[in-house]
Amino acid sequence: EKDTLLRDRADSLLSGAAKGESLIAESLQTPQSPHFHAEGPFMDSHLRRQLMVLYAVLEEKLHLIDIEEFRRMKGYEGEIDELEEIMKERAAMLETFVLCHDAGKWATITFDAPEGSRGAGLGFTMDRDYTWNPLLVSERAKLRERYIELYKDFAAQHPSENDRDIQAQFFLAYEINVHYPGHDRIIHTPVYSALLKRVGTAHSLPMLDIAMLEDVIGHHLDPIPDFSEVRPERIARYVHLANDRGYDADDYIDFMQAELFLDAVCASVRRSAHGLWHDPTPLVNFLRSEHMSAPNKRAQKAG
Repeated sequence: EKDTLLRDRADSLLSGAAKGESLIAESLQTPQSPHFHAEGPFMDSHLRRQLMVLYAVLEEKLHLIDIEEFRRMKGYEGEIDELEEIMKERAAMLETFVLCHDAGKWATITFDAPEGSRGAGLGFTMDRDYTWNPLLVSERAKLRERYIELYKDFAAQHPSENDRDIQAQFFLAYEINVHYPGHDRIIHTPVYSALLKRVGTAHSLPMLDIAMLEDVIGHHLDPIPDFSEVRPERIARYVHLANDRGYDADDYIDFMQAELFLDAVCASVRRSAHGLWHDPTPLVNFLRSEHMSAPNKRAQKAG
């Protein structure tokens, strides 16, 4: 996080993508609340963090086996080394994932605030069980702009504090939670599918990789509930989807684990009374579940 060269490399990709794609430029400004995204007040922080970790791996500044939670997984060194190799081999594909996987958050954003809070008093109480209709699209857009203005005014009153602390104080003041229902599945709509094709083509990805990315993005939240515990039976659904679409199932699962590491583990920072923390649970359980569902594959990796 303190490496300015990694940050500059990440910012270069983000700024270049934003100049070429208005959907990406909008997504970088998407508000975040600190319960699940304490890495910063807007989505640029979320994407930058993923890219910095990816580049740290590519530049040999970070080895996954040196991460404490992975080091404690005795006997899984083969899987962890392979995960690192997948990140290196699929770097262009992972860059494309980072740029596109949450682009739909701008369009699907909703807000809620508890009754009696300052946020509720300002109207930030949308129903998350919305339906797609023009009235709600308009409502989201108006509240989104109002939230951004409110946040910027608040931040201007705290010029000497860092973004994460300001984000936390803003939440304490207004209690506004930000959600994005359906932002994963929106990748299958024509507008966002076309965005993915353009970004993937710019990264020289073959069409099969772009097609696989669309499915990965459409399902990138699934491993979080699927592997909140060790559930080897859940692996079958990933194998089935891959086989149904004509992908190599091992490649599909390996890439899902790589994006889960960047997105949910490294770049979704949690805030609690004890400070900031990361939750590696879904990835650790995903690896353990895969091993239990196919021990022969693990033996091959270890060998």
